[in-house]
Amino acid sequence: MVEEQPSNNFLRAFARGIRVICAFNQQNPRMTLSQVAERTGLTRANARRILLTLQTLGYVTQEDRYFSLRPSVLEIGYAYLSSLDLSYFAQPVMDDLVERTHAPCNLAMLDKDEIIYVLRASTRHSPSAPIPLNVGRRFPAYVTPMGRILLGSLSEAELDAYLARAEVQKFTEKTVTDKTVLKDTIVADAARGWSFVTGEQADWIASIGVPIRDAGGKTIAALGMGWFVGTEPDRVMTERLLPELQAAALAIEASISAKR
Repeated sequence: MVEEQPSNNFLRAFARGIRVICAFNQQNPRMTLSQVAERTGLTRANARRILLTLQTLGYVTQEDRYFSLRPSVLEIGYAYLSSLDLSYFAQPVMDDLVERTHAPCNLAMLDKDEIIYVLRASTRHSPSAPIPLNVGRRFPAYVTPMGRILLGSLSEAELDAYLARAEVQKFTEKTVTDKTVLKDTIVADAARGWSFVTGEQADWIASIGVPIRDAGGKTIAALGMGWFVGTEPDRVMTERLLPELQAAALAIEASISAKR
């Protein structure tokens, strides 16, 4: 949720509009005015004005009592993606990786305490993702290999602050919830340059993640691939996909450095 900070430069109406857009998600694709007001903490009058404004702009549609987002709202996210040189350099490399390995590939960035998927590559030959992974999907950083790689790029003070505030929940019996163990794992994964997680996010998911660094050596994103547990032994899948994933990350980094 967008926090409203008192400032002469803070536009409350704009912040409330963003809050309304973000209230719609996979669990709440269609909502009544009352539901929008309840989810955003706005009055019905404010929620109504914002919804009607978004409808006029073409971002929201209404059917009977229910409001929902229109595809044109993707323009907002695309404006961000198109502004990233990273997307320009990474997508072709990811597409090539998927064609060679027949396994889907994702690129994620750290957004506060979560990772957000900003790029995805798959083909009709690649197996279905272990869980739906669309661009814009979010997950807690601590439970995914890409998240652990990104957390590993933080300073020790930043990592400690993250672990202190993180609400660590148990997704499966294998989910690591001990924050001391989590920190040790994150630090160790950062040191070796890749992370592997199996059965923690969901019983049937195994995945690996590696960092993508800018020309100055700063980790700016993470590249990951996942598979269904039991497809092949995790060791075999890791030995097959990890070198490919690392090579793809290096290719993206080389393109970034070359532009500089």
